[in-house]
Amino acid sequence: MSKYKTIVFDIDGTLLNTDLYICLAFLNLFQKYRKEYMPSLKELLSFSGPTLEDTFEKYFPNVDKKILFDEYERFSKENLKKYTTLYPDEISVLDELKKRYHLAICTSRRKDAAIACLKYFDLLKYFELIISVDDVSKPKPYPESLLKILDFFQNDNDEVIYIGDAYTDYLCGLVANIDVGLVTYGMRKLPNDTCPDFEFKQFKEIGALLND
Repeated sequence: MSKYKTIVFDIDGTLLNTDLYICLAFLNLFQKYRKEYMPSLKELLSFSGPTLEDTFEKYFPNVDKKILFDEYERFSKENLKKYTTLYPDEISVLDELKKRYHLAICTSRRKDAAIACLKYFDLLKYFELIISVDDVSKPKPYPESLLKILDFFQNDNDEVIYIGDAYTDYLCGLVANIDVGLVTYGMRKLPNDTCPDFEFKQFKEIGALLND
């Protein structure tokens, strides 16, 4: 029987396959506001994980952040649904997990964006709590978001597992002193020093572990 009481998920690259969408969204920004620079595929994929604020500050330091946010949101409204998909077996796994665990979200997305995409893919109903970048003073990789989830459900550290896909997810769980499972079914490559407690090559492997 599983020791966990709460399962926390990241969104991008974990619950939703947004790799193509994120690459295209940032290519659009570079074409509009930094034409002289063409990011590599590795760089584009790395933009899933950090907050938009951090990425904008690093790659567009001379562009007004409101302009960047507005353009990113415009592109998102027009293209997110077109270039985003669920993963195979995801719904059946979540259906079973919901019967046995508290399910929560820990994401670097803004709250309204997180809720909107979860609603569109009919995932919002599975989650009791969403902690977004708007809910913390220090977002991932700082542990504040996960500690808020621990406090909300009144769990001990060993009763929670965080499932994500990025190095920032790994560090967040590590510093929060909770178990971390990383999915490897996306295009993103993790640094060699990444040592999660579990790795999942397919979404159904999450169910196989936690519904055992």
